[in-house]
Amino acid sequence: MAIIKFGSGINNPNKNETSSNQPSSNSQNSNAESNDLTDKLTSEIEKKNLELKEKELSLKELELTLKEREFSLKEKELLLNERELSINQRGLSIEEKEISLNQRELSIEEKEISFNKQKQSIMEKDTDVKNNEVSLTENVSTTQNTSKRNRYFF
Repeated sequence: MAIIKFGSGINNPNKNETSSNQPSSNSQNSNAESNDLTDKLTSEIEKKNLELKEKELSLKELELTLKEREFSLKEKELLLNERELSINQRGLSIEEKEISLNQRELSIEEKEISFNKQKQSIMEKDTDVKNNEVSLTENVSTTQNTSKRNRYFF
């Protein structure tokens, strides 16, 4: 800021001129230009800061979107795992039923084998009985024939 001395002119021969402390008009112009440049730079810095804040917010939004997608993927993965587990449990249940049916089938086959053995044993005994009957019948017949012959001889 310029300091201007006012005097009567007696003590100050250059009463219309400014003192040495007063800046020249070139200096005032330079200061004004400097102030304008400072204002422009300040404005640019503020603008860049706002752009940076916008970018930071955009980045945070993207990070949140990414986290949401990650959670969504995890939820879907969990649902798939639950579904796979359910399918595996159904598969195990079916396998258990198949094993049970196979065991029943084996039991039936074992019973059939046992039945067939008993049947064969009975048939063999029946055959033995029939053979014994035939043998007895033959013996009776032979005995009767012998008895008849013996009658003729006596």
